[in-house]
Parts: sequence; C-alpha cells; structure tokens
Amino acid sequence: MKEDQLEKVVVYRGIKLADSVKLFNRKGEYILPVKIGLDKLADILEECNFIMLDVFAKDKGEVRFVCEFGHLYIRTPKKMKYDNFCPNCSKNEPDRMYRGIKLGNSVKLYKKDGEFNKQVKQGLDKLADKLEKNNHLLLSEFVNNTTKITIDYRCGHKPGIAFPNNYTRDEGCYECGIESAKKKSHEKSEPKFRKMLEENNHKLLTEYKGTKAKVVIDFNCGHKPHEISPGNYMMGKRCPKCRNMCPEQAIEKLNEILIKNGDEWIEGEYINTHTKIKIKFNCDHEANWITPAHYKDGMGCYDCGLLITTMAAQERSELAKKEFEELVKRNGHQLLSEYKSATEKVLIHYNCKHDAHSVSPNAYKTHNVYCPLCKVSKGEKIIQDWLEENGIEYEAQFKFPKQKKGRFGYKYDFMLPNQNSIIEVHGLQHYEHCYYHEVSSKTLEKEQENDRLKLEYAESMGCNYIVVDYREHNPELALQRFIKQYTDLIERKNKLQKV
Repeated sequence: MKEDQLEKVVVYRGIKLADSVKLFNRKGEYILPVKIGLDKLADILEECNFIMLDVFAKDKGEVRFVCEFGHLYIRTPKKMKYDNFCPNCSKNEPDRMYRGIKLGNSVKLYKKDGEFNKQVKQGLDKLADKLEKNNHLLLSEFVNNTTKITIDYRCGHKPGIAFPNNYTRDEGCYECGIESAKKKSHEKSEPKFRKMLEENNHKLLTEYKGTKAKVVIDFNCGHKPHEISPGNYMMGKRCPKCRNMCPEQAIEKLNEILIKNGDEWIEGEYINTHTKIKIKFNCDHEANWITPAHYKDGMGCYDCGLLITTMAAQERSELAKKEFEELVKRNGHQLLSEYKSATEKVLIHYNCKHDAHSVSPNAYKTHNVYCPLCKVSKGEKIIQDWLEENGIEYEAQFKFPKQKKGRFGYKYDFMLPNQNSIIEVHGLQHYEHCYYHEVSSKTLEKEQENDRLKLEYAESMGCNYIVVDYREHNPELALQRFIKQYTDLIERKNKLQKV
C-alpha cells in the first residue's frame, strides 16, 4: 500500500507534491499560479540550501524543513517565502548591521548574485545619513518602512518612536515639538498682548510668562489692580469690579436678595457662584445647600419646590381625569372603573352588543381605541358570528400571558381554548405589496416576518395554528376555508383520541 502511494507522489524541482496539488490542466499544460508559487519556494530552498522533508499539500499547511547545518524546524511554505531564516541558526548568528543600523531578519539587503538590493540600500542610506546629520541614535532594529523604530534624539527627553519615512522627512522629538510650538506661540502673543495694554492705557505689574499664566494688571479705573490671564485679557475681559463680577460685589448682591426674600445665609464660605452655600429659607422646612447662581436665578427651598411641583402634577391629573370622563360621556360610552392615571387601564362599556373592554385613557384619547370586536374585518366578523352560532368558546384579540424567557406582545385574531387553536385571518397585505397598507403600516417583508414570528411563538406554546386566506376580501369564501380547516382539525383530534 505504501509503495503504491509513493509511486503517485509527483516531484517538482525537489518538492514532493500531494495528490491534491494540481500542477497540470487537462491539456497537460502547467497551471501558472501553482507553478509560480512552487518556483518561488524552490528558489528559496536552493538559495538557502534547505530541504523540505514533507509532501507539499497547501501553502498554509505546516511542513518540516532542515537547514544546511542540520537544524530541524516547522514552518508553512507561505511563511518560508518571506521569512526563510532558521530559528536555531539566527540565535547564534551575529547581528546584521549596515552603517550602524541593526537589520531585521526579513530585510533583504543583498540579491542572489551577492549585489546590493538598490531600493533597500537607498532607504537605509537615507536613514543612516539623517541619523548622522542629527547626531541621533537608533535603539531598535530596522524591519521595514511601515514598522516604527525607536530613536534617542539626545535632547534630554525620553527616546521616541517614529516611522522611518517620517523620520527622514524631518519628524523629530515629540516633546521638543511641543516646546517649540509653545515658544512660537509665546513669541507671537506677547507683542500682541503688550500692544493691547498700551492701546487701553493699562499697566502690566508682573512678568509675562505665557497666555495662561495669570498676571496683575492695573486697569486705571479707580479699582485695585486685578489678576487675569493674558489669554482672557486678549479675549476682552477687564476689571471685574467694573463689570460687576468681583467676589465682593457678588456677595453684596447676594445679601441684598437674601434680605429682600427674608432668607438667611447660615453656613458656607462664598468661593464663587457655583460653590454651594447653606441658606435657611423663609419657610417651615430645613435649610438647603444651593449655589449662589441658582439662588440669584430665583431658585428657592427644595421642599417648597417639590410641594409646588406635586400640587401642579395633581392639578394636571385632575384636569386630565375630568377631560377623559367628558370625552367618554360625549362618545356615548360608559366608564365602569375608577380613573387612576393616563396609562393605567380602565373598563369601558361601548354601548354595543359586546362586553366591556379595558383600555388605557391615553390610547382611548389619542388613538381612538374603542371596542376591538366592533372594529374587526368582515372576514373576522363572519368567522366570529359562526363561532357564536355554533356555541364554540373563543377569545378575540388574544394575547399569551407574559413568559420569563418568551416573547410577549403578539396579538392573535382568535383563540379557541377548548381546541387549543389559534386563528389568524390574513388579508391581501400578507401576500402581496399593498401601497396604502405599506405607507401607513408595514411593508410586505415586515408583515411576513411578523407572521413567521407569531406562528413560531404559538407553536412553541403548543397551539394548533389556522391561517384563513382572506386575500380576495370575500367573507363567505373565507368562512368556507375556515370551516374546512376547523373540521379537519377536529377529525384529527378525534382519531388521535380513539388511538
């Protein structure tokens, strides 16, 4: 058996090929992509004096290689094409260097004939020239232009990382760049700042250190000199007392409002308008912490505000209740349970032949949700009448009880509890595109997806499922279809019971 297998192995340039490798087409010609890949692998094996021990089956399948020094290692042929160094040899091999640059194993500095690879050499020369010119030190090995290198810029900052191409285009130390930008900004902003001081007849009393470091300025307005950042000064800010924005003026204004309102500041130092202080308001509630800004805007005791809000909410609720009761009366309906909130369902009798129905006041007012049994289609109505005439118990607009791990919210046209069966009456919109239905409701795709989910859920609850085709909008035809399906269902149940 083994001899037969060996006879079938095809060898191409010293590479044993598995049966799955198709080197030739039906005409006996080479399949070029396969040949090119094998040639590339064979060239590398010959150049490096390596031997592949296993049969080649695919580019990404691991095989065993032996280097010229007898080291055995495992690698995929694909990886071998761009990383053909023996891991055991490379451990003992001295570092590959070029003009002070340590080269990674994947860097092909030389061609097969021993000459320099011009493109690689040019890139390395450019990098080496830049390092020598700037007196910088390369700390990591060079792999390629898309792998970052670590450089000691010898500027006092930590070594930085950069792409080789970016470095040769004058990208330097990041920290030095920030300092340089600050210096340039400082050089531009200081003359502008001093010019504005001169134009406004203001006097700088401390040293300028930057746009954000505060300086003391005499505004020549009669008030004491004030501390301000040059950046804010250049944006238009001036003496806070002249603008009624100094702390002393803010405290005076706060005290005036406190006296006017009959309130008392009992705790907390004034720091700024956004730091809270404790105020005892002119009411029976406890003192509250509040920011001066909020107090000046008219905000008062929290408990009083809560009480007012609660009272306002109660008034709105009473008004909504009154409006709802008037609407029910206007519609000629009868409210049978107490109104509690706009979202809590109430029981309403719609003065029709059907029983009273529960609905939320919001749905009743905004969506005109009335008796669900009166609003059914003619197809549903004729089936409903037939069920009543034949004394078959049913529940219209049925929903399953909420399940912990199940879907909830699907509404079905009818549920027959004694037969454990769901009935769904499907109009044309369930089978074909209907423009008016899709504009106002669902597209055909969404409608059919919803039908599928409803069916799956009903069946998961152990129910029989009857779909009545009502696409022609012919009630009598829909009834005939339903009776046939219903009769078949009863017959199947009877047969099972007999068995």
